[in-house]
Amino acid sequence: MASRTYKTEGIIIKRINYGEADKILTVFTREHGKVAVLAKGIRKLTSRKKGNLELFNRSLLYIARGKALDIIAETEIIDFFPQNEVGFEKLGKIYYLAEVIDRLVPEKVPERKIYEMFTNFIKNEKNLNDILKEILVHLGFIDNARKNTNFDVENFIENLIERKISSKKMMG
Repeated sequence: MASRTYKTEGIIIKRINYGEADKILTVFTREHGKVAVLAKGIRKLTSRKKGNLELFNRSLLYIARGKALDIIAETEIIDFFPQNEVGFEKLGKIYYLAEVIDRLVPEKVPERKIYEMFTNFIKNEKNLNDILKEILVHLGFIDNARKNTNFDVENFIENLIERKISSKKMMG
């Protein structure tokens, strides 16, 4: 029988308001891949978890298994992402990459290599196209030979997911 709780390291890549005080978070974790979890009471002013669960923070999460959604019980910050201290262009690229990961990486499939690429990109911004090509190779959408060619990566991804990447407009 599976344990009722688990601990994992993850980066918050999406947040949606739920009810009056809660949020549903999409967390890209090292061990469990992309998971949706419920953060109860996070929208209350008195929430102790609020600061640890901001977008792009890397946190250690203690999660209780729930019927519909797993629930965050406790959090510890590993790396704080100071959104107000990075440039708008870098922030736009991180939003873009997070949206691509959310669209391309299946739920509950561990993708450690992509997790490491994303973590490194947040810390030390590299060429976005190179990272996107690496992700496409890793997930099997293109081969290494195509990775080394010059093609419109953004258009390729939008055709793949059959929709526009909404955070693209943030990149300027």
